Amino acid sequence: VSSSRPVDEGLALKQNQSKQEVIIQNQAGWNNLADKPGDAAPAAGATNGETAAAGEKEAIPDSLWSDFEAMAQQKSDREKEREAEEEREKAAAVAKEEAAKEEEERKRRAAVEAEAAAKRAEEEAEAEKKRALEEARKKAREELDGMDQTVDIEAQREVMKEFDAQ
Repeated sequence: VSSSRPVDEGLALKQNQSKQEVIIQNQAGWNNLADKPGDAAPAAGATNGETAAAGEKEAIPDSLWSDFEAMAQQKSDREKEREAEEEREKAAAVAKEEAAKEEEERKRRAAVEAEAAAKRAEEEAEAEKKRALEEARKKAREELDGMDQTVDIEAQREVMKEFDAQ
C-alpha cells in the first residue's frame, strides 16, 4: 500500500461485518493440535533425545503410523525394483552390444577366410596351368627329340659362314 494514497477503511469494515463468528464443534481436538510434541510427558527411563521421539510417536495414531511406514516401505521397494530394472536394461544393452560385436567379428573372420580361400584357389589354378603348360612343353620336346632331323644343319652353317664373310 502506498503511503501517498489514502486507505479506504469502508471496504475493510464491510468485509469484517459479513464474517460470522466461527463455532468450534470439537474444542478438545483443537486443543490437542495446539500442543507441542516436546510438551508430552517423558516416557519412564527415556533420555532427552528419546523423549521427543517418543512424544512424536505417541501423538501419531498407530494406524496412521503403520500406514506411513507401509507407504515408505512400498516406495523403497518400488525404488529398488526400478534400480534393478535399470540394471537389467543396462546388462541387456551390454549383452546386445557384445553380441553385435561378436557377430561383426564373426562376419569379418568369415570374409577374411573366404578371401583367403579364393586366393588359394586362384593360386592353385595358376599353378595347375603352369604344370599343364610344362607338361605340354615336355611332351613337345620329347616328340621333337624323338623325330629325325629334317633340316640339314651343315648346309645352314656354310651359308651362315658365307654371310658373315661378306
